[in-house]
Amino acid sequence: MTRSTTPRALRQTTTALDQPAQPGPYPYRDYARARCQLEAAIGRGTFYALVTGASGSGKTTLINVVSAVLDQHRQQLLYVAASAKATSPSLARFLARAFHVVPKRSYLETVTDLMAALKIHTSSVILWIDEADQLPHATLSELRGLAESSGQGRPAFSLVLSGLRELSTILDAPDLFPLKRRLDVRCVLEGLRRDEVEGFLLHRFGSAGRARLPELLHDELFERTQAAPALIHKVVTLALDLAGDGNSVREEQLRAALDACL
Repeated sequence: MTRSTTPRALRQTTTALDQPAQPGPYPYRDYARARCQLEAAIGRGTFYALVTGASGSGKTTLINVVSAVLDQHRQQLLYVAASAKATSPSLARFLARAFHVVPKRSYLETVTDLMAALKIHTSSVILWIDEADQLPHATLSELRGLAESSGQGRPAFSLVLSGLRELSTILDAPDLFPLKRRLDVRCVLEGLRRDEVEGFLLHRFGSAGRARLPELLHDELFERTQAAPALIHKVVTLALDLAGDGNSVREEQLRAALDACL
């Protein structure tokens, strides 16, 4: 039996230097915690959840990842991008069409037929409303009533409200207390911690790409992007392009990329 004569430390260094960029989202702490919370809630049954974070913090990625791991025979996720014109009747019509219920002229009739369809539906339903901070106040106020229209003492479907950080403040309104008190899952995506930047760069750009961004530039990158993973990725991609030909990024190139992206 032959043995490698390459020292272990050197072999480990070589392996690390050769690490390619990784597909998929970087599991930074807030993101990983939110994913675990949501997957655990889905496993327990119907629930209400709140997911907040700045733009670029990973909310949309979280939706895609959670949707991908669902048991398609047991769970069904319906995604809605909210708008300032969304109303409870329009959401009820959306749900009705998803379950092949013909919307009625009356909102109450539509909801009644919808609840009957959900009662015999074999999968648990998750309604994920993205950009929920854009919803009119009245619509937010009526969401709990829509979810609990079956009269069975529990929601007919799970509800996830996702939006910018101010969504938490919006839900502090007194008339939204019945909805807020039901939020048994609350996830806040604050973005990367400072000690996660190095790992994020390695994950997204591989060891070769990470090495092209000197560590002395990481603080400015972290602070000016406010730790938003999507924004860091955008800035670094542009900075590497500006450096060109495998060269290291210079301070002025990083700042030019920051100015262009912010």
